[in-house]
Amino acid sequence: MIHSFYVPAFRVKQDAVPGSQKTIWFVPVDEGTYDLFCTEYCGTGHSGMITKSVVVSAADFEAWLRGEREIEPAVALAEAKAGAPDGKELYRSKGCSACHSTDGSKGIGPSFKGLYGSKVRVTTNGKVREVVVDEEYIRRSELEPTADIVEGFQPVMPPQKGVLKEEEIKELIEFIKSLK
Repeated sequence: MIHSFYVPAFRVKQDAVPGSQKTIWFVPVDEGTYDLFCTEYCGTGHSGMITKSVVVSAADFEAWLRGEREIEPAVALAEAKAGAPDGKELYRSKGCSACHSTDGSKGIGPSFKGLYGSKVRVTTNGKVREVVVDEEYIRRSELEPTADIVEGFQPVMPPQKGVLKEEEIKELIEFIKSLK
């Protein structure tokens, strides 16, 4: 699946091909939060592949680089003030909908409908086994998606470690549990 990284405000676009590494360089001028899209039609979840690019001051960036502070996008700050987003909103805003359906249809990744509590065949360290999809399995699949590869799917999901907060993982798990 080919994607294309695009930040209109920066006039920057770069194709993203699975299995290859690309570098893109730009220097934004104004601090703020800017829309980021995929501009290459990549399947039925294409319209859900949206997120934000956050531009901060050099001092804030250096502090983040040293691990002294966390940088939150303006959207996340607004959500924090209004209350944390629920699992359904996270499913959409974090891009899960690009690969995982909620109606049982097959996508790039397994559908979330009826997933919780079901048994799936996975390959773990080269061995095929059957596992029950529970909270621990979902958490591990989010943080280490190549640990257990579900039969019939490619290992293309990026790890969410450092991307999703613990509360967000819990909300996503509850959302998946609700899709019976």
